[in-house]
Amino acid sequence: MAEGTTDTQTATEDEAAIKADIANMQAAITDLKAKGENLFTAEINNIEEKIKTKEAQLKTETVETVQIAETEVTSWWDKHKSDIFNYAKIAVLVYIAMRLTM
Repeated sequence: MAEGTTDTQTATEDEAAIKADIANMQAAITDLKAKGENLFTAEINNIEEKIKTKEAQLKTETVETVQIAETEVTSWWDKHKSDIFNYAKIAVLVYIAMRLTM
């Protein structure tokens, strides 16, 4: 992983690469069908299987991306929730002190 690249960015890049592979394979099928579907039946079937494999991989990447994003949000909350509550307590104390001095 490159320096400064997050897991979400890496997953997004992987997802884009898989989508590009699927688009290229679909274009290849269209090209083969245009040239003669009967001549290239085996190759068309092979590419269609590869597309199914890539689509399954894309679904897996999407699930992983969501899980990574959820983990990042959860870990941020876990790291900062005590600080947030402490700031809220301080704000309430300052408010009470100001009300008492008025």
